[in-house]
Amino acid sequence: MFWLLTRTLAAPTARADRRERARLLAEHKAALKAAAKSGKPATEAAVPTVNDQPVIVQTESARETADGLVFCFILLMLGRAFLLEPFVIPTGSMAPTLYGRHKECACTACGTEFQVGASDEVIGDTSLMKFGTRIEDAICPNCRRPTDIKDALAFTGDHIIVNKWAYELSEPDRWDVFVFKFPENAARNYIKRLVGLPGETVRVRDGDLYLVGDGKQQILRKDAPRKQLAMSQLVYDHDRPAPQLTDAGWPERWRSVAGFEPRGRAFVVAATDAGPAELVYTHYAAGVDDWAIVEQDGQLDPQPSLVLDFCGYNAYSGEGVGYRRPEDITQGIFWVPDLAVEFEVDDLDAASDAASLTVELVEGVYRYRCRFDLAAGTASLVDVNTQQDATEERLRGTIPFALRDNATVRFAQADDQLRVWVNGQLLPFDAPATDLVRGPLSTTDPGEADLSPARIVADGLAVTISHLKLYRDLYYRSDRPSRSADYPIAQTLRERLTLLRKRPDEYAETLAEYRAKFGTITVTADEASYLAFGDNSPRSRDSRLWREDNQSVPRDYLVGKAFWIYWPHGVPFLNGGRGFAVRSHVRPGVNNRPEKVENYPQYEVPFYPQVKRMTRIR
Repeated sequence: MFWLLTRTLAAPTARADRRERARLLAEHKAALKAAAKSGKPATEAAVPTVNDQPVIVQTESARETADGLVFCFILLMLGRAFLLEPFVIPTGSMAPTLYGRHKECACTACGTEFQVGASDEVIGDTSLMKFGTRIEDAICPNCRRPTDIKDALAFTGDHIIVNKWAYELSEPDRWDVFVFKFPENAARNYIKRLVGLPGETVRVRDGDLYLVGDGKQQILRKDAPRKQLAMSQLVYDHDRPAPQLTDAGWPERWRSVAGFEPRGRAFVVAATDAGPAELVYTHYAAGVDDWAIVEQDGQLDPQPSLVLDFCGYNAYSGEGVGYRRPEDITQGIFWVPDLAVEFEVDDLDAASDAASLTVELVEGVYRYRCRFDLAAGTASLVDVNTQQDATEERLRGTIPFALRDNATVRFAQADDQLRVWVNGQLLPFDAPATDLVRGPLSTTDPGEADLSPARIVADGLAVTISHLKLYRDLYYRSDRPSRSADYPIAQTLRERLTLLRKRPDEYAETLAEYRAKFGTITVTADEASYLAFGDNSPRSRDSRLWREDNQSVPRDYLVGKAFWIYWPHGVPFLNGGRGFAVRSHVRPGVNNRPEKVENYPQYEVPFYPQVKRMTRIR
């Protein structure tokens, strides 16, 4: 790598040098010919010179080339040992930030492209397939339709670069993605997100992390906005409906309550004097059973549900994996109130000094709003506590800001903090306005309003709203090891929560029961050690689940900071987008001799690089 880089950088100079030497050599040969014709001895012919020194024209010898290669190899080994080192992600414990071995899928109903983990098919960190194991189906995270992916290509995990020097120059930071030696087996490398610093006690509760100490606890916020964005997961993309589902009578999730008119996948208020216009998102997430009714031309009974911690990367089934059939796949377990709504604003035309555009997110009895006052040129944060007074708004903070056409707005509530982005730029509200101050043991229960957790209101203006998306924040589970004595009780409660997702009041009662017994888990880092959690909390073996006497990572076990995805995987083309197989998967056969898995290629050609995912790791 270093040799190629050196040769590439030096190429322009080397080419110029070769041209100059070739010119001088040509002149020398011409002089020799002229000397021969004139009868002069060849030794008297003009010798080319530079700065009065003779030029010796020679080519690079094989010995010099070999010496250069050896030197570059030594540099590469030194760089690998002390500076940068490549790693391949084997499993999906850090999805969707980083992918392990996985399958790329495209929903046949709504066209959404998504990924599901495929590391369950292989033995450990190898590429050798388990006997009698094959992923066959996946659930689309957008429309929830089961999709046959048995013959979909499987790809190796992300290839990343780890900066091994980062922690020599500075101390690790919270929320870093870092590589370390597994405390229970130092021969293995793990990759997780750093959530706890030396000596800290971190508590997992209701999907969030809290720093506990001195009789107090405070929520741990993702202070870097880019990390919050990177850890968000898509709940629904309004631009990708499932026509088969809506044609069968399934309601649209975004609908106009008043004033807005559908125009394609956008919503339009054409007149400035139309009065308040309102869009509402209701979480009509179809289940596998609903899709079965659609396929059989049956009668649907659509009911909204709470937004749960459904993770599309884990939503697969098949022979020898966790779920045997698509209908067995969990639709999520725990209610996620930390949401974000994103949309594009266009064709703005304000009619009066009171013209405004308001975005609202619901969390139990709370309503959090971002209001853009168009005439005043301001943006404000507002909240309402419906337990106290449903009509009284409390102004949290206001800043000067003029909303314009072609603006992409994103309003989020995560980690007890409100944030607003416009065209990718975070609006500069101060901390008191954005931070939600809760009691140390406060909890929020879901209610009927959480079935419709987002809305947009346009008052006194004409506007077009399009490209609507709803996201949820990462949800950390307070899981216990499956070997614990109370695990069966916890599992029973989890299953009940999933079944009650369409009945918020009953769900809240069961959630209270679960919280009382299993709702929190507390982990303490040893001195000079760190706590490590995976982004894919339901499928991550991390500090929560390690041995109680060994739940943190010692400082000298740190390998480095994950820096860059330099090769996600190649994208095959030709042959219907599958390329041509150059090697098939193998599995243990008779007498453990490897046997070929028919119609399941492991490597394909030709392919091109997946440039859009070659990016810095957040």
